[in-house]
Amino acid sequence: MRKRVISCLLVLAVIIGLVPTVQVDAKATKITTGVELAARMLDVAKNYKTIYVKGAWGWPCTDDNKPALIKKDPNRKDEINSASEDTFAFDCVCLIKALFWGWDGDPTSKRGGAVYGSNDVPDIGTETMIARCSEVSTDFTDIEVGELVWMSGHVGIYVGNGLAVECTPKWKSCVQVTACNKDVSGYNRRNWTKHGKLPYCEYTTPCTHSSRNTCGKCTDCGNIDLS
Repeated sequence: MRKRVISCLLVLAVIIGLVPTVQVDAKATKITTGVELAARMLDVAKNYKTIYVKGAWGWPCTDDNKPALIKKDPNRKDEINSASEDTFAFDCVCLIKALFWGWDGDPTSKRGGAVYGSNDVPDIGTETMIARCSEVSTDFTDIEVGELVWMSGHVGIYVGNGLAVECTPKWKSCVQVTACNKDVSGYNRRNWTKHGKLPYCEYTTPCTHSSRNTCGKCTDCGNIDLS
């Protein structure tokens, strides 16, 4: 009887606003193809303010988040403190996980819209991520869009035309587009060791249609134009 009375009082308190309700994140948007993963990586690199913070998976640099970000990467305290609230913090592998977890660049969300561990994508590091890939190879001749590119302690995603997207403290200390194992004018070159297909999405032949909308997606099949 006492438990029932307490439960009723708690319900009444929530109704009249004495106890705050808990906000639950919506279901994360799921990436299903390598092409979509590559498109999302490019979107982050081109359209968002980002900084490299070890262990961060897309947290906006708000005043509330900054102490936790500094705790993750104390060596970047000054950079974190000077970052604007619409700047998002990532590291290399956490960028990929964040996108699979539904990160959508929401600056009002404590985690940028990502839901930790969602969409059956585990919280794993760089070495485990390449180990779980299929068709792992050191030959980059036939690498497909959306494949993981790997070197010891570091990962990125191949996005086509000899380019990859990675989050790194090197060069610009942010999410950036770089040349993948070849010289490409206008881009810094990274020599990756291996590449492979992630188990969390499907891989298809990149679109070759000529019809594009303003977002760069093919109006026939929906694949992004990575040229």
